[in-house]
Amino acid sequence: RREANASKMQYSELYTPATLVTLLVELDAQQYAPEIRKLISFLESSARPYGGWGYPSGDHSNTSDTSMTQYVMLAMWEAHKAGIEVSPRVIENAAVWLSKTQDPSGGFGYQGKLPTGAGLTQQAAISVSLTTAGLCAIYLAQDILGLLREAKKDDDGLPAALSKVATKKASAKRTNLAQTLFLGVESRSNAWLTKNLTFNI
Repeated sequence: RREANASKMQYSELYTPATLVTLLVELDAQQYAPEIRKLISFLESSARPYGGWGYPSGDHSNTSDTSMTQYVMLAMWEAHKAGIEVSPRVIENAAVWLSKTQDPSGGFGYQGKLPTGAGLTQQAAISVSLTTAGLCAIYLAQDILGLLREAKKDDDGLPAALSKVATKKASAKRTNLAQTLFLGVESRSNAWLTKNLTFNI
């Protein structure tokens, strides 16, 4: 098989390399560990200095993209769960960027706009899908950094939806970020989704 060279990779977007990581982890994380590491290295080097990920060129080359950031965070989480090292600093920066680009209402927009002062600033193109993306990325970051208690289901013969869920101790903490940062984002997003999520059946 051909090994990827992280320093020579070029993509017009980051959905493809992020999805490749999840695919290779699913196929065989041990067999494809060298390729996964190089893809992770490429994704880490592609992060914006202020956090998050975005298009390398074009109209949005100077901003981070909530949707793309979610895909990269999922790839980072998959690699982390497979025992492949992921930079805590990169994950911290992404989490801080997400916390700063959340709309005051609790939703998330497309291209995150950083506030110029204290507090949150109004975002554009807020939607259910993007708010879900931002919220999921925050949960993934929290887990990678060892702040999220992992749910464990007791197998008592009940259907999956009714199985008892307990929590076990989180993995080793890998950050100095306060958990309140994550909890604040989660609380605001969940409130926004409760208010705005509807189903047409």
